[in-house]
Amino acid sequence: MKGIICTVFASIFLLSVHQRLESQVLISDLAPVPADPNAMVKLSGDSGGFLYPRLTEFQRLSINSPAVGLTVYQYNERVGYYVFVSPGWVYHARIRKEHGTIKVDVSSASPSIIATNGTGFTVTQLTGPQTNVFDVVFDNSFDNTPNITVSSEPFPTTEITIGDYCASTHGAFCDNFFNADYMDDVIIESFQNGSQNMASSMYDLASNCNLQVDNYVDNTAVPGLQPIIYGQCGPGGAGNTYNMAQRSSFEWGDDMYAYIDWNQDADFYDANETIMNQAAPTPNDLLVELTGLVVPVDAANGITFMRCISQFTIYDEDSCGDTFFGETQDYQIEVVGACGNPSPDDRASVCSINQVSANGFRVYCTDVNAVPKAASFSFYATE
Repeated sequence: MKGIICTVFASIFLLSVHQRLESQVLISDLAPVPADPNAMVKLSGDSGGFLYPRLTEFQRLSINSPAVGLTVYQYNERVGYYVFVSPGWVYHARIRKEHGTIKVDVSSASPSIIATNGTGFTVTQLTGPQTNVFDVVFDNSFDNTPNITVSSEPFPTTEITIGDYCASTHGAFCDNFFNADYMDDVIIESFQNGSQNMASSMYDLASNCNLQVDNYVDNTAVPGLQPIIYGQCGPGGAGNTYNMAQRSSFEWGDDMYAYIDWNQDADFYDANETIMNQAAPTPNDLLVELTGLVVPVDAANGITFMRCISQFTIYDEDSCGDTFFGETQDYQIEVVGACGNPSPDDRASVCSINQVSANGFRVYCTDVNAVPKAASFSFYATE
């Protein structure tokens, strides 16, 4: 009888164990928590997690005949999760990303960081000869060298104004016959293929003695005195030429100078920027004319400035001169259709990166001609 009872209990116990092995396994420090019918093993808790085996790279590679799907966490060298997928291990990095937008001005004499947008990084500017180079440093280093992608675009820098240029002044106040050194006329006539095109001409006639302090006249904002100068790739093409003329006062014969800042760098010292350099005419008020003026191929399109100077006896072609007798007048012009260069603000910018590490990367922005350029760039760092 006892044997029969033992056999029955043993059968019940084995049946119970078999049933349990076919059910889901639940490990939990929370109660009551049901098992999940789709999971063979379910972990549940609010104070801990699942910890993969942690191995060095040497230990992981020393596993003999790893099963497909075997997963370990490697904590040295290239840190991250590794899953064995025959015939080798597949790396799964921890998911992390940093991103931001940075504006840098590398086109001026004093490169600077304009603005940053985003968190988790800082931007520093190199000193010494590499002031056009910037370092992006992550607040917290990545485990491994991240993938860095950069997209860039130009952003408008501050437009130059006539106030960015040097002063050109004259000591004798133009208020009587003996000090009457001034420009009576400033004329620009436009020609397209030999025919005069009045639409883009400028006539500043009978300016006479303006009674301005330092004998300086700012005409840059005067309506009607802001001509458009077309280059060889603008309307009219290769036939675009201009006549430039200035007339001195009839009282005295003055030397005549004119300058155009073709490359928009706030000075008149570059090649081809002195467009008129004429000694005093005879008679005094004879119109001094320059014919066949052409926009240089490498001129920048956009707003720039022209300076005209009339000065007595001092044959000095310095656009920033400070002579006693004379007058200086500034004008705003717009260059359109210059073949070699678009507007400085419209040139494409290329931001290159190097020295990428887990700590950050280095960036340097130029235009397509490798000239340092102000730019706004966005970066994405992922691991």
